Amino acid sequence: MLALASLLPLIASLQLTSAAPAPLVERDAVLVDIPYPYTVLWSGLTASVSGLGYLGYKTLPTYDPQACTAYCDSTHLCVFANVYQENNNPDIPYPTKCALWADYHGEGEATNYGGQYLNGTDNLPTNITQSAAFAKPIRFPSSIPGFRRVFVDEAGATQDTSYQGYFSLQVYDTAQCAQICTAAGKDKCVFFNVFRSTVNDVPNSYTCSVYSKASGASDCTNYGQWISNTQYLNNTWSAGWAISNSTA
Repeated sequence: MLALASLLPLIASLQLTSAAPAPLVERDAVLVDIPYPYTVLWSGLTASVSGLGYLGYKTLPTYDPQACTAYCDSTHLCVFANVYQENNNPDIPYPTKCALWADYHGEGEATNYGGQYLNGTDNLPTNITQSAAFAKPIRFPSSIPGFRRVFVDEAGATQDTSYQGYFSLQVYDTAQCAQICTAAGKDKCVFFNVFRSTVNDVPNSYTCSVYSKASGASDCTNYGQWISNTQYLNNTWSAGWAISNSTA
């Protein structure tokens, strides 16, 4: 089983400005092309993903990884797609599901094996087959109206005495954090820091922190904390944005 940490360098190494060979996923001994810039993280599992950053799903008429990645491309914030067969489910028109996520998930997070008796206990329970995952590099926004980007993709969260509080996000969404900052008013927020936290390489939370003065990358010194003897909360994807007329 591959750890998620070992997969992220592969995802990050993809160059978005040049062509690359399409990776392949095996489905019933048939190799299916996956369009660039996606990479196949895993395939052939009997469980679908459960985790943070869920964006929704749709059913597909056939098992079609390319249609699933196209759905991801058309969905805001999507970086990860999980296509699989959900069998014995009378509530969906087709058994193939394409579920989208705003974060990456390793094989260890494929924990939904089905087992629901949606047809009643006299019928077969749902089960998952042919589960495969595809990922593309995350794109951090380059501009947000009314704000300027100070730093992006730092390894630590901002630590500064002008801290005014934090808000938990359902997904890693820079624009939503900007809206929170704007709603707080300039007396409370002239700068915000949005970041992602993981525990043992598994996404754990997304945080939007607001500050009354602008800060820089040198203040990204909150790298995380131990939350148990074996679990460390690690802060990643830290980005800082300041109101356009403020100074860092």
